[in-house]
Amino acid sequence: MASREWRVVRRALVVLALGAALVPVARAQEPVAERRTPPLVRTGKWIALGLAAGTTILGARAHLRADDAFDRLRDYCSTIGSCTLGVDGRYDNAGAEAIYLEVRNGDRAARSWLAAGQTLLVGSVVLFVLDLRNRGRPENEPLGRMVVEAGALGTTRIGWRIGL
Repeated sequence: MASREWRVVRRALVVLALGAALVPVARAQEPVAERRTPPLVRTGKWIALGLAAGTTILGARAHLRADDAFDRLRDYCSTIGSCTLGVDGRYDNAGAEAIYLEVRNGDRAARSWLAAGQTLLVGSVVLFVLDLRNRGRPENEPLGRMVVEAGALGTTRIGWRIGL
């Protein structure tokens, strides 16, 4: 081939190579179809968060009841004076043993409620992360319109953005 023909072929190859290189760039400019979060994730994250709060409150209440029962056991043993433990590890006094069982059962209940609350909290966080993975922001974020700004003289202003 003549040198003129090589120049034309080289130019055509350069144009084809540039065109092939620019196709992915052009596709990047197209809008991406947004993936929808499944309804189980969208509502489940809030349900799990609410259940985590509820079970944590129940655990705290069970713990307080167990503490009150322990205080009663201590008062009972200081007034009665016969709170010795038998060889089987139980109190010899039936009244002291009954209060102790209330303390033990209350502590076990509190531990169970608090473990359930922590598990539900972790599950809620996982669902929040899964929802953020599909979109930049979840569509049902309740604090999305909240505004926190620096105010005058070192104060902080907190409010809600309302579109008119």
